[in-house]
Amino acid sequence: MDYTEFAKNVVEYLQAAGPVVGTGVATGFGTGVGKAVGEKGFEKSRSLLTWLRNKFTRPADRGALDQFEQDPSDPGNCRDLMDQLRKALERDPAFQNELMALLPDDFPAPRTTQISTTIGDGNIAIQNTGDSSNISIQGR
Repeated sequence: MDYTEFAKNVVEYLQAAGPVVGTGVATGFGTGVGKAVGEKGFEKSRSLLTWLRNKFTRPADRGALDQFEQDPSDPGNCRDLMDQLRKALERDPAFQNELMALLPDDFPAPRTTQISTTIGDGNIAIQNTGDSSNISIQGR
């Protein structure tokens, strides 16, 4: 499974809760995005950051989180945190479940990517992923 997009979504979620990270922690909801995210989003983001601080014990993980918290608008800091999140998700399957529990209910889960290459005449290819999928193939 490719966790790149999921990690990107998590970092963007944390960015949207701007007052939670960096110097905004002290000011709470007082400004722009903090009001838009609201109290519930603010608390979820704070819980997520606290959880990440406890989970990220490796120097590279911790460094990426520290840099992101200092300046969440810096593209390099975002890239570094996304990369460390992706690696943590790949290393530990339980990490994803714990992380999903801290995100809003409507947060998009990681997706499975499938690629199919069919060469020749009269070929039929089917790919399926997920739960409760129905496939019907009818002859010509």
